[in-house]
Amino acid sequence: MQTVNRITTLLISIVLISFLLDKLTYFAIKNIEENVFTGQNVGKFNHYLTVKDTIDLAFYGSSRANHHFNPDMFSENSFNMGMDGRKLAYCWTAIKLLPNNKEQEVIINIDPGNVFNVNYKGEDLNSLTYQFHKNIQIKEELTRFKNKIINPLINFYWCISYNSKLLGIIVNYLKPKYNYKRYNGYDPIVVSETQKSIRRKIFQRNLVDDCVDKDSLLNEPNKLAINYLKLIIEYCNLNNKSLFIVTTPIRNDYCKKDNQRLHQIMDSLSATYWDFTDFFKENEDPDLWKDNTHLSSSGANQFSKYFSSEIKRYRQSSKE
Repeated sequence: MQTVNRITTLLISIVLISFLLDKLTYFAIKNIEENVFTGQNVGKFNHYLTVKDTIDLAFYGSSRANHHFNPDMFSENSFNMGMDGRKLAYCWTAIKLLPNNKEQEVIINIDPGNVFNVNYKGEDLNSLTYQFHKNIQIKEELTRFKNKIINPLINFYWCISYNSKLLGIIVNYLKPKYNYKRYNGYDPIVVSETQKSIRRKIFQRNLVDDCVDKDSLLNEPNKLAINYLKLIIEYCNLNNKSLFIVTTPIRNDYCKKDNQRLHQIMDSLSATYWDFTDFFKENEDPDLWKDNTHLSSSGANQFSKYFSSEIKRYRQSSKE
């Protein structure tokens, strides 16, 4: 009996000590992380949190948003929150953090793949797990749907929220990549000679009609993606946000069924939607592109100039 009691006491002691050590470590990391404002690990989102209440225009989406929208051509007070691999769960969570009832414009890059990918489970939101114990709105989203994979131990061991992020936090804390105060979130792509050589090889390949693999997906869009899309539209309608949903240019898009279906969905949701997939279809200049789906800085500037003029026309017509 004494042996059992000793083992029980030892286990309880280990748990309590590990709990205390975890909290000490967590707050030490948190103190460093909250002073990091560069890099896509945590810095860019931290930067966004400092400007979201004052900007009048924000861009959201994946790398195609990050590299395709030059904020300077739209507004002097805007921020590009596009990031690699981010989809609708991440977009919604970032948008819901905007100030309620403040007049702002929201532009989201959404591609057909964001809506018709049957395997999408909102996993892009996991990049915000580090905010789990800091921001109640983000915590709500991380636990909103049952198919979210959140380690249940995160409620006891808080350091779990910084899993896979610690090295990036330390690197950007000790050596920031840029002066974030002069950064508007836009990362233009300047194509090097080596990348141009790779690009030529990519462009010489025979492209496959991507409709073959998508036919079975077009009738039933991903329900989770549609739920997020509805949340975004409802929030913007209720909080004085002008929402513009955009599909930015792709070099060669052989499949049009998914574009047509996406149009139908946007119409059914009464969303303001532009499809610029074929914007450069008649322009064969390879220097507009980094690859088949990402514009170079030259292409992004041309596209941003045109799209910003469309936004200005829309603003003007809304006032009339």
